[in-house]
Amino acid sequence: MFSYQLSSSKADTLFLEPSHIELFKVDVEESRSRQNREELALQIVTVEGAQLLEQGQQSVAAALANIPGVQAITTGPAVAKPLIRGLGFNRIAVFDHGIRQEGQQWGADHGLEMDLLGVEKVDIIKGPGALLYGPDAMSGVISFLPQRQLKDGTLNSKGLFQWRSVNESLFFGIRSDIFFKPISLKLTVSQQDFGDFKVPSNVFLFNGFTYPLWNQKIKNTAGRERSARAELGYFSRWGFSSIYAAYYDLNVGFFSGAHGIPTLEDLLPDESTRNVNHPYQSIRHIKIIHNNNIRIGRHWFESDVGYQQNLRQEFAQPHSHGIPLNPSNTLEHSFFLTTWSVQSRFHHHVHNAIQIIYSVSGQYKTNKTGGFEYLIPDFDDWMAGSSALVKWTPREQHSFTLGLRGDYAGLTSSAHYRQIYENGLPIGMIQASSAQNRRFLNFSGALGFSTVRGFNTFKAHIGNAFRTPAVVELSANGMHHGAFRHEVGDSALKSERAIQLDFSFLHSEPKFFVSMSTFFNYFFGFIYLNPTEKFSPLPEAGLIWHYEQSDGVHTGIEAECDVHPLEALHIGAGGQFVYTIDPATGYSFPLMPPATGLFRADYTLNLLKNKLVLTPGLEGRFSAPQFLHARNELFTPGFAIANLRVQGRLNFKFLKPVITFRVDNLLNSRYFNHLSNWRYLGLPEPGRNFLLSISLPLEISVKKPVK
Repeated sequence: MFSYQLSSSKADTLFLEPSHIELFKVDVEESRSRQNREELALQIVTVEGAQLLEQGQQSVAAALANIPGVQAITTGPAVAKPLIRGLGFNRIAVFDHGIRQEGQQWGADHGLEMDLLGVEKVDIIKGPGALLYGPDAMSGVISFLPQRQLKDGTLNSKGLFQWRSVNESLFFGIRSDIFFKPISLKLTVSQQDFGDFKVPSNVFLFNGFTYPLWNQKIKNTAGRERSARAELGYFSRWGFSSIYAAYYDLNVGFFSGAHGIPTLEDLLPDESTRNVNHPYQSIRHIKIIHNNNIRIGRHWFESDVGYQQNLRQEFAQPHSHGIPLNPSNTLEHSFFLTTWSVQSRFHHHVHNAIQIIYSVSGQYKTNKTGGFEYLIPDFDDWMAGSSALVKWTPREQHSFTLGLRGDYAGLTSSAHYRQIYENGLPIGMIQASSAQNRRFLNFSGALGFSTVRGFNTFKAHIGNAFRTPAVVELSANGMHHGAFRHEVGDSALKSERAIQLDFSFLHSEPKFFVSMSTFFNYFFGFIYLNPTEKFSPLPEAGLIWHYEQSDGVHTGIEAECDVHPLEALHIGAGGQFVYTIDPATGYSFPLMPPATGLFRADYTLNLLKNKLVLTPGLEGRFSAPQFLHARNELFTPGFAIANLRVQGRLNFKFLKPVITFRVDNLLNSRYFNHLSNWRYLGLPEPGRNFLLSISLPLEISVKKPVK
């Protein structure tokens, strides 16, 4: 801490030595838990939206996967679903503006319903976050937050254009933030259109057969994305209140050679690489959220209320699934989910050493299904919970946290009967799933410790967590085409529980930063999809994947470092390793990421009297072979690829354009991603890809007269 006492009798001149070292961002009254990164016993990483845009990815989840400990399950460049420490779906909680994002989380073939330009800031909490964020946060939390630190009387606007060669995608978007105290207004609109993407392969596999891949193009993987967001806020001495609304729409094709019964006709090139034909999926997500943060003396009250609609539909020709042709009915699956959410927190400042956070939350979901095929039934799902978290700070450097939580949840679903066909003719009905009426009562607790000594921070956390089984795990029985498997649920599944330990160490000084964390989880009744040796009776399916439950170990380590050996040179590296084992079988759990690493080096050149800042950089990505896989799961070889990036920033008075050029997979290497849904088709990842990004940020300040 630096301090200087100004003299009242004479003018003083103070000289400060300039520094270009990166500064770690400080959050002010922004964390949903009212704790900063040093006080929270779990590891938390904060990433700005601009940093995600620089990754050159097409989706939010794929951009987040550049952070050690975060991965993504992909279905081509356009669709990705996030994982934390190898766990995802209903084991991580995704929040947007304080409300949990609700869609069809169980599906691996669709991602988060949000665009990259709309992301202002994201907090990633690694480890169990159930105490503050509710069940399903067993592995971590991804929380998308707005930026509240706006200057009064300012207009910030950003226009963005991006082009990618791998699927000829075009992205256009604009975001504007206006703040004239006490009113703030934010608007974001974007659109993205992309074509069929290309891979370095001439063939693919489907159920043991080899099929040709014309022009190395994955036919019918084109699509379009539309997104709009608006937020109106009111700021005062007592806090703030805001209303946020968002709309997201995505239409993207399914690879027609691996959706249903493939034919050579399905694989032949058509008239365009940018059209979307059958089969395809359509996703529409609408949400309205009301946030209130109210100061009451030394205390603080938060309330978040949200309404969401998520409609996901799949369209296909019935005859490609052994069902009689009906051109008027191409709706294969429809999932229409409506969600009401409410949660509130009261931050009780007992005195300087003790603070208590009381939390109450509730949620109600109803889902209606349709289409000529069946995967999950109609269902209603509700949850109510409360928690208390005590933070004790006996000294400025030390902090202890203790928390308890209880949740009560229920799920009801209807029975479903499926029509059976033979040679295209109906021959009878069978029961696909039975009715469900389940109730779950669970308790969890945690104890954490954090200490700061100079440049060093050490954290330890122990707790237990839980989640209730999802409807897909209880009642699924059908072909999940986007993941290329027949999934079967088990109505007898119980709540999944875990005992979890987390340790992390952080050393941060001006020219050097290193972070290391390790975790150990023991699961009681871990629910997972097991690829069995049985083949599906459905005409277009392969192996049956059955939801099963078993105790198991889940552990691993993450590390990253940044160093500035020279003022203009920045070198960074990171890596992660996840290990799981099912003691009953001796195999790993399926869909676990291999050990991976990332290296990055940037050099900054200040040209034209600092009017032009040029930053060339090189990235290296490494993956070890994935020998640790489940029974009947595919082995995936390791790989190493290189990426090149050159960024130029122009500094004008109001306009500061940023132009970025990237070459991903510089050497056009042929490699496989173990977490890709297309791994089972023998399809490698995209080859060399060129990216051009042009960002036009504009900031205008309106000076108010001094009264």
